[in-house]
Amino acid sequence: MKILTIIFFIILTLLCLTRTTLSQNPSPTNWFIITKFQCTSDKTKCDKVKNVINLAGKYITATLNFKLSIKINAGFLDLCKVRKCDVIDYNNVIASASPLMIKFNDTDGKMRSFPLALYKQIHSKYVAGDDITLIINSQKDYWFRGDPLPMPVGYVDLLYVVIHEFIHGLGFTNSWDDYPLKTALRPGFGDSPSQPLFVENIFDKFIVQTQNGKSLSSMTDELNQFQYNLTTYSDQDFINSFSKSPQFSIAQYVYNIANNTRGTMGLLLTSNIQPSNQLSPNQNDILLLETSILFNNGSSIGHVDMQTYNNTSDFLMVYSYTSGETLDDKMEKTGSTNTTGPIGPKLRRFLGVLGYDVKQSYTPPDINIGIHISFNLLLSFILDVILSSVLNLDFSKVFILKANPYILTI
Repeated sequence: MKILTIIFFIILTLLCLTRTTLSQNPSPTNWFIITKFQCTSDKTKCDKVKNVINLAGKYITATLNFKLSIKINAGFLDLCKVRKCDVIDYNNVIASASPLMIKFNDTDGKMRSFPLALYKQIHSKYVAGDDITLIINSQKDYWFRGDPLPMPVGYVDLLYVVIHEFIHGLGFTNSWDDYPLKTALRPGFGDSPSQPLFVENIFDKFIVQTQNGKSLSSMTDELNQFQYNLTTYSDQDFINSFSKSPQFSIAQYVYNIANNTRGTMGLLLTSNIQPSNQLSPNQNDILLLETSILFNNGSSIGHVDMQTYNNTSDFLMVYSYTSGETLDDKMEKTGSTNTTGPIGPKLRRFLGVLGYDVKQSYTPPDINIGIHISFNLLLSFILDVILSSVLNLDFSKVFILKANPYILTI
């Protein structure tokens, strides 16, 4: 009892200090904290990578207001050794990000998977665990801010890459997958018989077909009419059973519109459009998604259309990196350096629709100040640890899982 009393007064003191500090500095420059960092390169390069990760957090903090810190488990590693290139070829992959996901009932009563980072901001709850796992492929050639210009051919601006991956980690992550069906897509699977068979991500809630405005979320509802217990059968049993069901044609249809057919899906950025309306891929209230390539998990649907946005201020979330251009080059070219920064106007709107608190205006971060962890963030990290361990938070209806990695290719 005495120990709990001491812990209570420590928490109370920290909260008071936090309130005082926040009143003096209501907008911390970086809410992203590196909790773990693995690096197999030399110390000089490892320090450069770590500084880039911190700087990426500053750029996003310049766009979004956070209530709780975003915790990063980062690695600068050989992807082929981490993920086995004999199974999947990671040679062209620059980096991948996996958000920690939480399943719970959304405001409309449907169970969805939320990234932990978003869940914490919406509910102001501390949950143990790292929000984002980031792996950067150490076998690529990287250009760091301050290196000589122009950037050498074949090099990649790491700052661009990390900001891109962090946005995936914050929730720009779809669940529609072709495993194990190959020629049909389905949302993520539920974790237990008490959950729906198919559970979509919160990102998927806002995806609509441009030809008729129908949401993919409604198609998830249709797919969930298929009854199946994943815990008692194999992948092949699932394929055999699902392929004979009336719902299989729905999964095939989603695959067809996501596969090598440009302009078929987009994120709805407003609630003013009726779902029955045909939508123009170029209209202001749609953020067009990547469906123009052969379907590829980690690239298709979960990125914006490259042809539409690569040369606009919404360039950040295209699936492939443009060789020879730094982040500063892209921002200068599209006129976003001092207006929205790397997070363009439509992406800003979508992050707001998703549930984040978007700042009314953008002020570029001061990149000349040395990277450091502010007192606010230190307190936030301490509170994360203490509250997660001590408080009796009710997560009986919450399910935590790792999401599939989202990748940026070269």
